[in-house]
Amino acid sequence: MTDYAHLVRSDRVHRRLYVDQDIFADEMERIFGRSWVYLAHQSELPSPLDEAMADLGRRMARIASYRGLIFGSRSDDVPPLAEHLGAVAGLLDQWLDRAPDGEVFVGHGTRVISARANWKLYLDGAADGLHPLFTHRSYLELSSQRSGSRKFLSEFRADPDRTAMYAQVLGDGHQFLDQRPTRQPSLWSAMPKVPGTEHVVAQISARYGDRTPAVLERTAFAAMNIFVFPNLSIVENAIGVICPLAVNRTEVRWSRVSLRGAEPEALPLQMRLAEESDGFIDVDDIENWERAQEGLEAVPEAEWLHTGRGLGLPSTRDDRGVETVAVTNEAPMRAYQAEWLRLMTRRPD
Repeated sequence: MTDYAHLVRSDRVHRRLYVDQDIFADEMERIFGRSWVYLAHQSELPSPLDEAMADLGRRMARIASYRGLIFGSRSDDVPPLAEHLGAVAGLLDQWLDRAPDGEVFVGHGTRVISARANWKLYLDGAADGLHPLFTHRSYLELSSQRSGSRKFLSEFRADPDRTAMYAQVLGDGHQFLDQRPTRQPSLWSAMPKVPGTEHVVAQISARYGDRTPAVLERTAFAAMNIFVFPNLSIVENAIGVICPLAVNRTEVRWSRVSLRGAEPEALPLQMRLAEESDGFIDVDDIENWERAQEGLEAVPEAEWLHTGRGLGLPSTRDDRGVETVAVTNEAPMRAYQAEWLRLMTRRPD
């Protein structure tokens, strides 16, 4: 029997978490089999009586939704969904409330990225503000050249801890990275200049006149990274589902969303902006994960991965227990690993 408490320390985790087949099998039973996992958005299931919905009902002991986000559990031994979400629910509200009707629509196709890497390598960077400076440097430089005075991603071009960005530890393994404070005076003002969008902006301006800034603001990236443990990632205007397929193979299934009640003329602009960022950023992240996985497998004598960056540095904590830290602090990583350990060592009722 694996001694999981030995493998997760306050400032490091053992390499076995990423390469051990037996640990992966236990994760599928104890985490994905006994806790709430994200399944789909209600707009992907046209009717409560849809064949897809019935299949979910047969496979899950519990199904519940939060503002259209559908979660399920194979076990009855789970807290109410609202309790599981906790503080992250308020951030989901902020993301959803950008829509005039308070809802999003998921129906613009699914983009699947696949990596020869363990699923937790995605979680390690879910609320990390350090890696973009290095991993996405080529895209940062390209957007800077194109955007001129615009500020898109400028918060990652130097020392991200000297910006107004922040990360949060939300409890139960949930994480948050907020880029909104750096994208001022509006989200749209900080968007990159993407070829092929100028005529759409002109058409929107001609049609909506004084309302144009509000229309464009709803089109801009949300500047929010929300992670709901163990498998839901909301980044900008997209929903990502982390799908562990093997100890060293993971898919992330991304679906772009549109805002219910938003002006239809803005949708092509929103999709075009997302298309370019996806094309640059995905390949960088996959390269990161696969190189990390290769190193973990090839160098067994390097047993421990250090996770102590920012440990002991000042942070703030509100009355809900939400901790706010600098974006290069690895506190969100340590917190999800603590939740991982709790779930892996608890006894089922």
